[in-house]
Amino acid sequence: MVTKSLERRKMAKEKVKHLSGVFASVFAHAGHITKAEAKEISGLEDHEFEKAYDKASNIAENVMHCEL
Repeated sequence: MVTKSLERRKMAKEKVKHLSGVFASVFAHAGHITKAEAKEISGLEDHEFEKAYDKASNIAENVMHCEL
């Protein structure tokens, strides 16, 4: 039972880390920070950050389209 609880918390932490990478990457796509700064903020490994950065590109594009 304790193991499942620890496993759930670990999964939740990874999801939060990924979302912070996506969120920071949206700012990078908008030109407010650099891609390197977004990666540093996220704390993700290279391959994980690239996934987050790709997702953020779609989000940033939609946000910028709505601002027009």
